[in-house]
Amino acid sequence: MNYMLNSEYQGKIMLIAEDSTDFPNVCKSTLDGGLGFDYKWDLGWMNDTLKYLKLDPIYRKWHHNDITFSMAYFYSEHFILPLSHDEVVHGKATIVDKMWGSYEDKFAQARALYTYMFGHPGKKLNFMGNELGMLREWDEQKGCDWFLRKYPMHSSFERFFAEMTGVCTENDAFFYGYDPTNFQWINADDSDHNTFSFMRKGSKDVFVFIINFSTNPYTLQFGVPFQGMYQEVINTQWSRFGGRIENEQPQVLRAFHLPLEGQPWRINVQLPALGAQIFKVTRPQD
Repeated sequence: MNYMLNSEYQGKIMLIAEDSTDFPNVCKSTLDGGLGFDYKWDLGWMNDTLKYLKLDPIYRKWHHNDITFSMAYFYSEHFILPLSHDEVVHGKATIVDKMWGSYEDKFAQARALYTYMFGHPGKKLNFMGNELGMLREWDEQKGCDWFLRKYPMHSSFERFFAEMTGVCTENDAFFYGYDPTNFQWINADDSDHNTFSFMRKGSKDVFVFIINFSTNPYTLQFGVPFQGMYQEVINTQWSRFGGRIENEQPQVLRAFHLPLEGQPWRINVQLPALGAQIFKVTRPQD
């Protein structure tokens, strides 16, 4: 069937496998012994990530690899990261409501989750209503709760979603999701601080992601690949997104020439609690 569909409608359709097994070659051509799908849902990523974010942060250090494990197998298929209808029905709670903690903490972690999701290689699948921070599970007989836009936390969450998708659709650093040279961990092992840092690399621009899933703010140093300035383009704890940072002046950090974490330069970053940040690199030759 996939062979015939690809032959008849090549370039006009997408064939996506909702598959939770580790069966190989799902996205390999049928001519080469595969199943001929274009993409496969990464349900392992979904389960591991949501399981991690349901935990009280004091226990997260012992589950650090729930976040990092997906990159150990990611390039074996063309994976899509799904937060689908299955995650918001049948008493499972909506994405925001799955997060640990208070009302404000849930939204803070959901913003950090989506920053991680958009920074992670691969295509994204996000179910309707998630971008509003809905707290009511999906009901096929009702529409989305658009009235939530009247409430500051929800309207701020939608604003965050719009700005995040804008950053990721305007820069080709986020386009090459299945090229192993496009993604690189900076520090995947900082379980004591519950932080994760990595780079996305495009034809010209490089973006540094730093995510803090701890309830503690930190000032930490991170290795970076280039000399130059690192300007904050997203901070999920800015007040316009519903966060607690009233002064939204972006951090502009100068890299200094001391090796760290396998990189020749380093930056000194202020990390908000339960927050995520994206820095755009401006090199001297730029």
